[in-house]
Amino acid sequence: MGVKEVPLDQLLPKKAYIFFSHTHKGQKRNIPLLNQICSNGITLYDYELIKKEGERLVAFGKFAGCAGMINTLNGLGDVLLSRGIRSPFIHVPLTHHYRNLDHVKRSMIELGNEIKSKGISKEVNPIVITFTGKGNVSQGAQEIFKLLPHEWIEAKDLKESVKLDLKRDRIYGCLIEAKDYIKPKTGSDPVFYYQKYLSNPELFESHFHETIAPYSTSIINGIYWEPKYPRLLTKEQMKIIQLNDQSKLLTISDISCDIEGSIEFMNKASTIDEPFYYYDAITDSYADKGEGVQIMSIDNLPTELPEDSSKYFGNQLVPLIPSLVKGKNKLG
Repeated sequence: MGVKEVPLDQLLPKKAYIFFSHTHKGQKRNIPLLNQICSNGITLYDYELIKKEGERLVAFGKFAGCAGMINTLNGLGDVLLSRGIRSPFIHVPLTHHYRNLDHVKRSMIELGNEIKSKGISKEVNPIVITFTGKGNVSQGAQEIFKLLPHEWIEAKDLKESVKLDLKRDRIYGCLIEAKDYIKPKTGSDPVFYYQKYLSNPELFESHFHETIAPYSTSIINGIYWEPKYPRLLTKEQMKIIQLNDQSKLLTISDISCDIEGSIEFMNKASTIDEPFYYYDAITDSYADKGEGVQIMSIDNLPTELPEDSSKYFGNQLVPLIPSLVKGKNKLG
């Protein structure tokens, strides 16, 4: 039993393993792992596929979202400071500097009080945090966001809202679903039907780069994505955003961490020690510091809240172990 992928040279033939294999969507980087498992008669139980009525039973997603949101605020503070703008976010540590989630929540309340009393700089107001997806990742990130003084903006109102002189004693959130950024391609039925999108995604395209991204300060990406679906952002679309002088976009936190997936230019997982890197779409280049958008793509975010995430994960997993040991097909 483990958590992350088992190294190929440590896999034992004809044994049963349980871990996050990151293979069930056909991820290229783990095809060798899947081949090794199949060719050696190994039984694999993948946490991502242990479900009951479509819902995952064993997951870290909530804590990935919590940790990702905290790191986003830290990174945003750095980006603003590099532009000569002091913000309350400069005082937010990276997640692993907190003792536990209770410590995080107390700190966020203090941050909220500072936002209320000192406000957001006119130069960057409003701060808009856009959340993609409705699953555990997005819910965890929103849990931290909601501890701060905030107000929600509907996706359809985002473009016009950011042009207004919004209140500076709060930050703003926008929750995005597929219907908000996916549209039928020219020549298709002009009405968006979610089930049709799921069954025929090739008939649809994303307009996220036109209607959502330029009006967001930070994007928290938590969507489920497969290659058959339109990307949230491509390199060319990011270039359009970057050339737009009116764009607000400063940071992207890809908590889903599908490398070169829904965000095409997210080309690697960052680390807890080096959580951020920068992508310049105009030159199609990457750097530790510099021009372009800041990216955070840590793929083991729950380890930054080890006590809380371990207890939660263990409490979900332990009741399933007897069924696993007995080799039953139905775990729930």
